[in-house]
Amino acid sequence: MKKTFFLFATAILVTFSACNNFKTTAVLSSDLDSLNYAFGVIVGNQYLKPSLAEDTTKANYKAYLTGFNKGFDSVPETEIEKVSAIFSGIQLRETLKEGFIFDDSTFVANKKLIEKTVFEVLAGKDSINGLTAQSAQQFYFKIYRQQRDTIKHELTAEQLDSLNVAFAIMQGGRAIARVDSAKKADFVKNYKKGYSIKSKSGKYSNLGFLVAASNYKPISAGLEGKPELPLNAEIFKAGVAAALLGDTTIFTFEKAAMYYQTTITEKLFGKNKTEGEQFLSENGKREGV
Repeated sequence: MKKTFFLFATAILVTFSACNNFKTTAVLSSDLDSLNYAFGVIVGNQYLKPSLAEDTTKANYKAYLTGFNKGFDSVPETEIEKVSAIFSGIQLRETLKEGFIFDDSTFVANKKLIEKTVFEVLAGKDSINGLTAQSAQQFYFKIYRQQRDTIKHELTAEQLDSLNVAFAIMQGGRAIARVDSAKKADFVKNYKKGYSIKSKSGKYSNLGFLVAASNYKPISAGLEGKPELPLNAEIFKAGVAAALLGDTTIFTFEKAAMYYQTTITEKLFGKNKTEGEQFLSENGKREGV
């Protein structure tokens, strides 16, 4: 198979209303229907479940599917931009969750100082506590290198504050770097909205949305990128839901993977046995297949 599945590793977050009814089975009246369903089961098991590994409750899977189903369509670019901004805000909150810089308990993150500084950067301030974007990065990595030395360097309270500010300047600068000036106001508004999202349902529904939205176009071109093997979105989504919610009525992951490999090879290569066997052999080496 092509690297279609790997596109599903991206992650972004917004908020959607809950939906508790998900189709996990479908009427499969042709090989193409079965291929679409098997493809959904494979994607759900191999590429979507790992992104939920930190919390595998069914409620989170359902929240994920709510967003996934909303996003798996031709979503306007403005909506994706909005979600990207929200994700950046969520990303900051997730980064601060552990409460440390460098993942080192020696360096406790000053969350209020970081939050204040990031928002100042987003507002256009280019020098904070004497640090610019360039000098903040230099200071941050200077301290980072010091802490990797055999002899640790104890920081003063002032240096620790500067480290927090430097970290925040880098975070804010990275978030705003690629945003058009005309869109910065909307970006900042949505960034702050994302930073305020605390619920797991909000996190996972938006993760599902962006994963789906960012992958709709390549997948909609057809299975394996072949127009002659068109995507059936509803059947595909049922396969994804079956994978996440544990419904093996039609396929287990192993059976879905075997069916997909065998049938797609036949569809793509027909009687060309040598080429088909080579495809099947190489595809079988993929992790999890």
